[in-house]
Amino acid sequence: MSINSDLNRPESDLRCWYSGYLIVGHLSEGVTRKVADLVSEFPGFEVTSTAIELEYKGRDSSRAIVRALLRLARLIENADGEVRCQIEGDSDQLWFEFYWIRDRRLFRQRADVVRQPEREVTEVAL
Repeated sequence: MSINSDLNRPESDLRCWYSGYLIVGHLSEGVTRKVADLVSEFPGFEVTSTAIELEYKGRDSSRAIVRALLRLARLIENADGEVRCQIEGDSDQLWFEFYWIRDRRLFRQRADVVRQPEREVTEVAL
């Protein structure tokens, strides 16, 4: 399934905020170097021999960050933790995508935000 197949807005209209921490155990020096080389092509990644951290906010119309995560999955095999992506479109559209790596595969789970009917606020309890 294409990562863009269920997006309802033109991709250029989307604002994404990726945030996550993947614990990868202890990677060999060679794999750490390959991972570092890979993520140097993409914004927001930091790599150590035991973890990969991601923090990126901006437009990701080509889904470059997701493509990087897919390539990472093939290199690191398994990781604890997840990457959360908050996606905002025009006119109050907001949803989340959660990514994790298992068995050299990247998995995604989407979560939609449903707004409730408005209610007047008359007092605030502390």
